[in-house]
Amino acid sequence: MLLDALIRAAGNNDTVAAAFVASARNVLPLTLSDQARLIELLQMLVHVRSTSDKRMGRLPRLVVLLTCWDEMETQEKPIDVLHKHLSMFGDFVASNWEEPSVLGLSALGRRLNSQEPDEDYITQGSEHFGYVILENGTRSADLTLPIRILLADHS
Repeated sequence: MLLDALIRAAGNNDTVAAAFVASARNVLPLTLSDQARLIELLQMLVHVRSTSDKRMGRLPRLVVLLTCWDEMETQEKPIDVLHKHLSMFGDFVASNWEEPSVLGLSALGRRLNSQEPDEDYITQGSEHFGYVILENGTRSADLTLPIRILLADHS
């Protein structure tokens, strides 16, 4: 999933940082949540951009892709799913970006089984099955849409 890739890009997927709380009986390790790591990663990326680009007047455009959308089996809008399952990260994004795009992505369009070949998928090719769920909940077969949103001129 894309979120896992972002977490790995930020550091070790096991534990990025740990704090220890001493008690009378033992020492308990506290680890950062995946949401905290994603927030920290966004903060680092924004900081690096601000130190390297003196023209920066506002935050860069942000698109959050919720992958494996077909496996969620939901009719909710992507922003609602983000706030439901990653509320701290969703709140951070909403409070720091004026117009973030939150989209659902199903790169395969269906769950594939390694034991049973999907003849339609093999015959037609993977490019005919993926889709993006837009912010308003509608479905688009254009998998390049998230990239086009990032590259669009909103000046």
